[in-house]
Amino acid sequence: MTRIRGILAERHGVPVDSMTHLTGGQEQQGRVEKQALDLPPGIKVERIEAGRTLAEMLASGELGADYWSYGLGPDRHTLETFLRYHHAQGLSKRLFSPEELFAPESCESAVI
Repeated sequence: MTRIRGILAERHGVPVDSMTHLTGGQEQQGRVEKQALDLPPGIKVERIEAGRTLAEMLASGELGADYWSYGLGPDRHTLETFLRYHHAQGLSKRLFSPEELFAPESCESAVI
C-alpha cells in the first residue's frame, strides 16, 4: 500500500488521504490482521467482504495489481522508494535502509 500511495501522490497528484485500501485473504477467505493497525489520520483501510479473496477480486477486474521482482539487488531502488514513502507518510519514525528490512543471512546468495 505504501508504495502505491507514494507513486499516486508523487507522480499523479492523488492525495494520500483520498484513497481507501482493502485488506483480506489473498488466496483463502477469512484472513484477519494479526496485529491491530495504528495508522495516521487519513490512511483508510477496510476489510473485503466475508467469503471473498483478493485474488478473486483481482481476477474479476475489481482490483489492480503491481508485481515485484525479488531480491535486494534488483529491488534496491523500489525498496528505497517504498521506505521513503513509508517515512513521508508518517508510518515509520525514521528513514530505514533496505538492508535493515532483512536478516543479514537472507541477503547472501546460495546455490541449491
